[in-house]
Amino acid sequence: MGDDGPPCDLQAPSSEGLKEDLERLLERCAESWDQVGSRVFVHGLTSEAGSPLNFRCGEVVKAQDDGRLGVRVTGVEGAPKLIKRMNLLSVSRTVMQMFRALVLWSLAAAGTCEEALVAYTFAGRGSSDAIQAVLSRVLGLNPTEVVKAFDLKIVANCSQAPPSARTELCFELSDAEDGRIRIAATSGPELAYGASWYLRTRCNMSFSWNRTGGNQVSVPKSWPGVGRKIIKYRRVPMSYFNNVVTFSYSYTWYSFKDWEAWLDWAVLNGVNLVIAYTGQEEIYRKTFNAFGVNNSEFASWSNGAAWLAWSRGQSMHGIGSSCGDGCMPLPFSWMTGQWELQKQILSRSRSLGLVSVLPTFQGNIPPIFRQLYPQANISKTGAAWLDDLDPLFGKIQQRYMEIMIKDWGTDHWYETDGYFNQNQGPWARSHTEGRRWQRSEDVPVDPDAYAHAQAAYQSMSKVDPQAVWLYQGWIWRDWGEDKLPFMKGFVSAVPPKHFVMLDMFDEADPEWNKFNNFGYFGTPFIWSVLHNFGGNTGMWGSIPTLNSEFSDAFQHTASVAGTGAAPEGIDQNPFYYSFLTDLPWQTGPIDLEQWAATWTQQRYGRSSVDAEEAFRLLLGSVYGNETNSRAIRSHGGFFAEKNADGLTALAMGGGEATPHESWYKLSDVAQAWGKLNRAAKAGVPETLRYDLVNLGREVLGKVSNRFFAQMVNATTPSEVSAAGRNLLAVLADADRLLCSDHGFLASARIRSAKSWAEGNATLERYLELAARSLTTVWTPQEPNSSSITPLCDYANRQWAGQVGGFYALRHKCYVRQAMEDLGSKKPINKTAFDACVAAASYDWTHDFGSAKYPMCEEPTSDVLAISQELFEKYGRPESETSIWDRRLLLGLLTLSRCSELRALRPLCRERLNDDKGLMLLIASYITEPPVCLFQFGGFMRKVWPEHWRFEDPARPLPLAPPPELRLDSASCDMGLGRAFFAGGCGKHPQACSLDEFFNSAEVYDSLADEWSALPAMPTRRHGACACFLDGKVYVLGGMYVDQRNLPLKEMFCDIFDPETNSWTSLPAAAYTNLGVGQGIFQRAAFFGAAAVEGRVVALVGGVTIAYNPRVPEDGWRAVEAPNSHVKVGASSCACAFRGELIVASGRPRCFSKCVAGFRFSADASQPLWWHGTWRQLPKLQSARVGGALVEVYDRLYITGGVDEETGEFFDTAERLGEESWDCVSWFQMPRALHAHEAHALPYLPAAPAAQPLTAK
Repeated sequence: MGDDGPPCDLQAPSSEGLKEDLERLLERCAESWDQVGSRVFVHGLTSEAGSPLNFRCGEVVKAQDDGRLGVRVTGVEGAPKLIKRMNLLSVSRTVMQMFRALVLWSLAAAGTCEEALVAYTFAGRGSSDAIQAVLSRVLGLNPTEVVKAFDLKIVANCSQAPPSARTELCFELSDAEDGRIRIAATSGPELAYGASWYLRTRCNMSFSWNRTGGNQVSVPKSWPGVGRKIIKYRRVPMSYFNNVVTFSYSYTWYSFKDWEAWLDWAVLNGVNLVIAYTGQEEIYRKTFNAFGVNNSEFASWSNGAAWLAWSRGQSMHGIGSSCGDGCMPLPFSWMTGQWELQKQILSRSRSLGLVSVLPTFQGNIPPIFRQLYPQANISKTGAAWLDDLDPLFGKIQQRYMEIMIKDWGTDHWYETDGYFNQNQGPWARSHTEGRRWQRSEDVPVDPDAYAHAQAAYQSMSKVDPQAVWLYQGWIWRDWGEDKLPFMKGFVSAVPPKHFVMLDMFDEADPEWNKFNNFGYFGTPFIWSVLHNFGGNTGMWGSIPTLNSEFSDAFQHTASVAGTGAAPEGIDQNPFYYSFLTDLPWQTGPIDLEQWAATWTQQRYGRSSVDAEEAFRLLLGSVYGNETNSRAIRSHGGFFAEKNADGLTALAMGGGEATPHESWYKLSDVAQAWGKLNRAAKAGVPETLRYDLVNLGREVLGKVSNRFFAQMVNATTPSEVSAAGRNLLAVLADADRLLCSDHGFLASARIRSAKSWAEGNATLERYLELAARSLTTVWTPQEPNSSSITPLCDYANRQWAGQVGGFYALRHKCYVRQAMEDLGSKKPINKTAFDACVAAASYDWTHDFGSAKYPMCEEPTSDVLAISQELFEKYGRPESETSIWDRRLLLGLLTLSRCSELRALRPLCRERLNDDKGLMLLIASYITEPPVCLFQFGGFMRKVWPEHWRFEDPARPLPLAPPPELRLDSASCDMGLGRAFFAGGCGKHPQACSLDEFFNSAEVYDSLADEWSALPAMPTRRHGACACFLDGKVYVLGGMYVDQRNLPLKEMFCDIFDPETNSWTSLPAAAYTNLGVGQGIFQRAAFFGAAAVEGRVVALVGGVTIAYNPRVPEDGWRAVEAPNSHVKVGASSCACAFRGELIVASGRPRCFSKCVAGFRFSADASQPLWWHGTWRQLPKLQSARVGGALVEVYDRLYITGGVDEETGEFFDTAERLGEESWDCVSWFQMPRALHAHEAHALPYLPAAPAAQPLTAK
């Protein structure tokens, strides 16, 4: 294509003949083009810079890989604006003229152009005062303090055009001239999300549901500045939340205080569109009264308080009305109370800018209508459904909507889908069985579908001409291509831009891209996940799927109008929902590991390597699978298993009630749990409390699978008794753990339910029965029934009180029945077992006031102690239901040394990440855990090459000597039984000449008792130190020999990578940010360093310095200096312990009793990583320098060393207690030594001859 030659030059285009002129132009100047509706797509056009051009929604956006130039006109006034922006690009005149022609033609073809996919404006809704009140509530500040800190404004638009969005909705952050943080946005939800974005990214805060840890906030002393202005746009205009059944599975017992917190969460997470289903029974009661249905008939037809979702829009009625003690028709006080609550919810929602989708009449009527209106077209059997083509439907709809809008007002969005999700009826007939179509325009319109959808919409628009119909697209699942005419008829019947499809299962079964992308025939849809069935408790959800699939939809269709979530229950998986609610603000797939690390800092308000590693493990396991259906979402009773693990499983319940095999390694989750326990030692915010309990619950649930399987597969009474005892012990422990967080208390839900009774004892029993039943047996258990309820366990929850009460009772039923029948050599009597379960279910659900089966009412205080105790009991690798670890250990215990062990090591590395995991695995299979402490080298008058392992306190065992005598080497643990050594010298330091400084390096393998040579360091040096971080060894400082053969000290760093078996060095620029005098470099030898919180940290010459390899451009940083009494000298030693850098200071002697710990700051007002604090630890019993610090089984030891004043060498050790260092009586080195190395490494004791491979 030429730049501006005549063949491609379209002069003065006019509307007459424009299409023909444009076609000729395109044939000459473009490779290919096509038209979709009023849009034209041109392929093969490029800018003068050679990059493809793409225009969408009136904006110049990043070109797509296929080189498409897309034009979609958003209004007549938009055309000059588009052309003006085009002038800013480096493009040819021909492309400019073509673009103008495309705009004119699009205008002519489209007639009157709408601005958006939906005839609705989200911009301008809500008020800044309401968002100010949100910040006041979540931050715990009074309104005046919020005003002093934040300048909040709702504006018409942001100051910069969107680069690649389909919406003008945005927020803008900047530093105001008066020192406040200025947040401007186009509506309340964008304003709140902008504030949330600032608080999360600048202040390390987080916002989640109250029952998943709530909000983590720590108000800084001064609010960090924004710096350069930040502008962010939604990619799509809608962020949707809720499911019609969530109002039963999660919101039933909410007070307005609960709703207030939920609405705050919604806007802080950018949600702007929600279903609002509360309180509609009072509207229906008034409506049906006008058509002859009395109050008693309506109350008996409605379901009970916990089951209203299924009488509103599905074929279930009267549940909870007449089922014995505790049952009654739906109370009128409940109807009016919920109606008043809905008024409060809608008022608050509108002030925040949240658009509420209200329910409309769906055709579901009390059966008495059959008698009152015998001529109406009502289904003759079962639930009464009124055909919407019948005039009576329109009359009821009109009365219903008039009452509803008068009572509650309207945002013009409505939801109705119950009638149309039944998959039956005349409107669902197909007249095209077996047909297939190649093009969407060839698909015919099903007349029945068209007529019924048209009637339904017209019944709404008659009352509200602005009505937008939101439709839950569940009906389309599992339909074949032959049903396309039905879909086309249905979506074509509603006026354009007034119908929005909720594609509610896109994480697993998207409909939009089926049938060659015919899905919805251009109808706007919300890309949504369902994720959770029944509100079940568990960890699942594929974050990589979210990361890629929405972007795929966005790129492949212009009809995607929003993102959303339609979970059947909430209060689970905050990690997943945090990513999901950020999705509409992302410009494409992101780095998930970096996101997870940032999320963890925000979740806990501080940086913690243990916490980051925990969620990195979860991201790669629980939340990382993109193919296994169980990994993506929970399963309801009709789709797979009702019970995910042995805690809630039902013996003899069939496949749905049997625990499934996990898609992830339990050891990954157990290891993550252990890391969170370590992170919690620095403090337990509510968010971490929830996560500790949740991970522990997940692990105990999967551990219970083994005992459940043993119980149901037992063939003798003794076997079933033993397995049953083990299983019930796990349930008791799980119940105790669940009692330590309010988000897992069944008692809290029961208390919320009973609060609606306002002291009425009869109503309290009714509400408590409903609360107990839905999440266990689902429908109330009938008295004297011998059958288990049909939907039992669909909505099961792992809550304290239910696990140790309801589910334990069922397991006891099986143990008793199995012991009786197996003892008599008979098959287990399922009828008798079911009768026992039914009786136990009735007993527990009717235990009003928990008189018979007490449950914890408030969370226990010390969650960390309980979590740590149960982790030690269940979280070790042997708890894995897979036998992989047992096979690994068997191999480790029986291998002849070296070659076979080396072959097995990659498997070991894949399964376990550190020495501690392997040590715990080994220790769990032998009678007494060994003290896995290895001591290397050292000197007293001479250098000793000895190498010892302290397996027995009285008998340290000598092992393979190192290849070289080396003293004052750089040494560190490399994980999985490997210790690294480099540099040093082979003589007493005072006798060590420069040419005897080593640059050699080697690694010791404790499992094989074998030394191996490594490539030499770039520089010979003595007195350096080393640490291991993120798979690499960092060697720091030391004395080295310069070109003049003079000994110098220098703070430089060489890095050894075991994967490449090679060395690199940090460049000189890495030291430019230290901000300290060069004198530090003259003291950079014989000091201590360790890996702490993802950084290499060292204390050199009284200054703490740190390097973060994840942010290499920051280089080395000087951290907070220690207090004046924390001093350092030569021969200091250091190690990482419980998230701190521990340093035992060296010479001179006045420092030698000084031990201090350094921890990075959790202060949200400080930069994220280079600030911290020192604290003084107890003084050592003995004034020793040149010792070795080492952690063994979570205890800190210092061994060996010398008293500088007396010259006495030590062969003893001290261990850090709660308030002092204690001498370890059992520990004695073979000889007193100084300047030795100590490491905690795993090793393989001889396998017991006849010991079975089962865990203790």
